[in-house]
Amino acid sequence: MNEFGITDSHLHIIRSIFKQYQAINKVLIYGSRAKGNYSERSDVDLVICDTTFDRKTIGKILLAINNSDFPYTVDLQIMENIKNKNLQEHIKRVGKEFYTKM
Repeated sequence: MNEFGITDSHLHIIRSIFKQYQAINKVLIYGSRAKGNYSERSDVDLVICDTTFDRKTIGKILLAINNSDFPYTVDLQIMENIKNKNLQEHIKRVGKEFYTKM
């Protein structure tokens, strides 16, 4: 388990999905898993930075995650699309690197 409570094999699953999309350069994790106060049932809050996708593409990414062996519910956002200032500040404050394109 890593600091987010996700096994290495499960990290590999979700990161390999992100690698399939050239426009994804960086993904942050935020919420309880980033803060370290998650429970076994906590979802995984992720935000894609420095890119824009339409809803159809986000849907494809989520479908790939849901059809994989990744065992957690994922809330996937695009940073540029978040209008809620409190959520933006929360992500800036507690967000941690989850995926970076090599």
